[in-house]
Amino acid sequence: MTDGAAIDGKNLEAVVKSEADKNNITKTAAVNNNAVTIYNNNKTDNADKLTADNVAIVYQSYIDVTVSDVEKTGDTYSQLSLELIPMYRVVATKQDNVTSDATLVTEGDGQNAVVIQAGQPLNNVPVNNYKVKLALPSGFASKDAKLSIKHTKGNGSVEYYTGTVSTEGEEGSAKTYVTFTTNGFSPFVIYAASANVASIGDGENEQVFTSFQAAVDAVENGGTIKALKNIDSTVSGNKTFTVNAESNTVTLTAASGYNLTKNDNVYTVSRQHSGSSSSGTTTSYNVNVNAATNGTVAADKKTASKGTTVTVTASPSKGYVVDAVKVVDKDGKDVAVTEKDGKYVFTMPASAVTVTGSFKAETPAPVALPFTDVKSGNWFYDAVKYAYAQGLMTGTSATTFAPNGTMNRAMIVTVLYRLEKSPAVTGASKFTDVPAGQWYSDAVAWAAANKIVNGYDETTFGPMNAVTREQMAAILFRYEQVKGLENVTLEENLNRFPDQNKISAYAIPALQWAVGQKIINGNADGTLDPTGTATRAQVAQIFTNLLNK
Repeated sequence: MTDGAAIDGKNLEAVVKSEADKNNITKTAAVNNNAVTIYNNNKTDNADKLTADNVAIVYQSYIDVTVSDVEKTGDTYSQLSLELIPMYRVVATKQDNVTSDATLVTEGDGQNAVVIQAGQPLNNVPVNNYKVKLALPSGFASKDAKLSIKHTKGNGSVEYYTGTVSTEGEEGSAKTYVTFTTNGFSPFVIYAASANVASIGDGENEQVFTSFQAAVDAVENGGTIKALKNIDSTVSGNKTFTVNAESNTVTLTAASGYNLTKNDNVYTVSRQHSGSSSSGTTTSYNVNVNAATNGTVAADKKTASKGTTVTVTASPSKGYVVDAVKVVDKDGKDVAVTEKDGKYVFTMPASAVTVTGSFKAETPAPVALPFTDVKSGNWFYDAVKYAYAQGLMTGTSATTFAPNGTMNRAMIVTVLYRLEKSPAVTGASKFTDVPAGQWYSDAVAWAAANKIVNGYDETTFGPMNAVTREQMAAILFRYEQVKGLENVTLEENLNRFPDQNKISAYAIPALQWAVGQKIINGNADGTLDPTGTATRAQVAQIFTNLLNK
């Protein structure tokens, strides 16, 4: 659709700095975790390798653009619905690139940086004015056109902005952009210029609107509204305004509960006083909309009379879908709601109503495995897919998982640490062979502090030693005990294995539990192989069993 969105990022600097201040990515980890080598012209040079001495960790802000709908009338665009989300990502590069203000390139020829943390939503963005430049589909608008932009805020309120269209590039291949200023980020609808019905101001200060009521809401008391086409509209408010009809026909009537007077082309609209009445006037009731989380809910009317049709629009945030839209009257009784063309419609009763919308997480698409050595039909395929989707295990490279590779003690502890969402740790572990700054240091410190793992002695952990099947059972058993597993009756589950005499005494209770819970199974030859090493595929299967028992 577009080339994305550009934004004046000065007002985002404080938020990005706040995220950077929370940084727990050490320079050593930034290098070791990614085995980073920067490539120039596809040639490796030792001088270009990142080290803890020359690495710089950079937080970059950007705007993620998600298009939710594009409407056309025939071959002509009418509106574009989208959501702009402030994001940031973390990249590693050499200090020299930051000092020289070089453009950071994370892939392809000229790569001089690598992404070490993918894009994350930039939370707590302050209310401020942000200038946005957004690429438009070809043919959506012509140069210098003014476009009306509807912004639905998180509390359900609606604001309108005016964007100016510009073009860049040679004729015939020029790209089209709209530039506007917003005070926040949430769903937007950009309307084609053909939808404009009224405007306020002139030149660079001109604001355009797709409904006459929106123009009435925006115009200052005593200001002028210009009709851009024939108008037949009801109006509400409390102000006086002049209508410049030019060659258009303008017919205005008072909305229910309001009075409207006209003197030449000057109109005054005001709310009726309590107890006042006029011929044809009906009673209007408030349409209250509760603020929603993970999306916005808005009604097309703030007040409505009995029997009036009210339309509710529920717009989920990225990653969410509409769960339900509920309407109740002043006594809490349900009002029937009908879904129609993605919107929700109800008939106004003879009382005020409250509209509540709820949203639920979108069911994620199945995770595609990037590993060439894990294929459908392998006995471990589903287990690897599950462990990868849960973020418990990653590959040994971008395209390999090494299912038959040996799992070491540092790896198994790191998987458990990830399962607990990598909680913060204070201080280092007591083990002298687990130095600070390694990819497994925090995991070992956390597991030791929670008595999930023991060392070979007081100071030796053996992080690179292959983990045996009985060691892994003991570690998982202690983990489950920390998570609340108590008073386990350990039935005799080991007699059927011909090599049960090889089980170490400390591991017998753990293996009785693991085998009884079908977390660890015997090998194809009927043995338990307690002192044998566990492969990465076996560990993936064991964690799948553990988390789905």
